[in-house]
Amino acid sequence: MKLFGKEVSHPRFQDFLGDFISCAISDLNLDYDDHDIILGSHAGATKEEIQIPVILYEGKKKVRNFSN
Repeated sequence: MKLFGKEVSHPRFQDFLGDFISCAISDLNLDYDDHDIILGSHAGATKEEIQIPVILYEGKKKVRNFSN
C-alpha cells in the first residue's frame, strides 16, 4: 500500500512523521480538549492542498511572488 504516494520518499521522510498517524475512512474526526489552542489538523497532501502562495510586499512595491 503506497499510503504516502507512488514516488520514492525523501531520505528523511520517516524523521518527519509523528508518533501517530490516522487515516480517515469516514467523515468522523478525532478530537480532544487537552489544549485551548488548536495545534494542527491536517487532511490531504495533494499538490493543491500543500501549495500555499506567498507574496511579499515592501510598502507599495511588489518584492517577490513565491507562488509560482
